[in-house]
Amino acid sequence: MDADRCVIDRSNIPRHYKMLSPDDRRTFDRWLKVNVVFGAILVIGLAAMAVAGSYVTAPHEVAVAAGGKTTDGAASQLRHP
Repeated sequence: MDADRCVIDRSNIPRHYKMLSPDDRRTFDRWLKVNVVFGAILVIGLAAMAVAGSYVTAPHEVAVAAGGKTTDGAASQLRHP
């Protein structure tokens, strides 16, 4: 492998990018844009799930968190296995 082509060892990514042909630059730019869009969708989805999950609490979960008694046996089994 050519030492000039090894980006990891040289850690000179901007110089390597400038040495690319125009076609390779366009290909890299498209790849980068696709990854940015995918990452943004992933972050938005995770944030939406976190917000939605913070609003979902069942009445027995609130009672267990407050230390009170519940009407169903499932929550009491969680406290006393």
